[in-house]
Amino acid sequence: MSTLLSNIALIFPGQGSQSMGMAKTIYDRGFTQTVKIADRVFGSSLTDVMFNGPEDQLNQTIYTQPAILTASVMIWEYVQSFGALNIICAAGHSVGEYSALVAAGVMSFEVALSLVKIRASAMAEASPRDPSGAPLGAMCAVLGGELDVLAKIINEVCHEYESLCSIANYNCPGQTVITGLREHVDKVRDIAISRGAKKCVMLPISGAFHSKWMMSATERLSDELADMNFEKPTFPIISSVTGKRIASDSLNILLPTQVIAPVRWSECMDTMVKMGADVFIEVGSGSVLTGISKRCAPEKTFISMQTANDVETFMHKRR
Repeated sequence: MSTLLSNIALIFPGQGSQSMGMAKTIYDRGFTQTVKIADRVFGSSLTDVMFNGPEDQLNQTIYTQPAILTASVMIWEYVQSFGALNIICAAGHSVGEYSALVAAGVMSFEVALSLVKIRASAMAEASPRDPSGAPLGAMCAVLGGELDVLAKIINEVCHEYESLCSIANYNCPGQTVITGLREHVDKVRDIAISRGAKKCVMLPISGAFHSKWMMSATERLSDELADMNFEKPTFPIISSVTGKRIASDSLNILLPTQVIAPVRWSECMDTMVKMGADVFIEVGSGSVLTGISKRCAPEKTFISMQTANDVETFMHKRR
């Protein structure tokens, strides 16, 4: 069956997928309205940092999360300019869920960016630091190890103190991300390697995201979202907190919970496959999410849309 006629699921990347120049080719095609909104809502030229760096600034959480959202929305708007696709559902990895909500019409880009700006700031402030202000948090991807073995190692190292180290992302079979204080993340990493993990990769993130350290960020987002109303989605969105379809009246709880809860991406993928998704299109910078999603559903088709050329090559097939 043609990918254009298949049941399509959209997947939107999260923090860690950013790169300098992301979505610049979309801007160069004349799609500039989102850029204007982004810079106005952000309060400075977010898109200058996206397009030109410097890289260390782009990699700061307060820039990264709004930039990831902006890039994904720009690319999605370019996709839409070619006509409709048969979208049956969508999901986003962590902050990517806001991109999915914009794509489905649940909230405007302006509202989403305002929330993500608050989210990023609150998460950065909540991250553990030493008296000098140096970050103490860390995240590490554990590749090839057994999940139950990793859980036992975390318990051995941290006992009942979940904030020291815990699981942040259940990404796919054979890949789990841990989060917490660097000292304890390092201990868990080293033991995991000694007990069969093939590889452990420290992520370029200095915060203990998706852990108990994010409680103040959850509280801040809860205040922002308490009285907010949302539109009915044009297609179902799968929650990274539950791995199940989101009800619009639950977003006020799910979005704040998201920053403290682990990302259940494997479950999101299982749900979308059961809903009948045949083709998964990653909309945004990088192809990290495509890589882990393929391991969840190796029999499905995956397409990465990062540039204007990616969009044009795929969408012109329908003509």
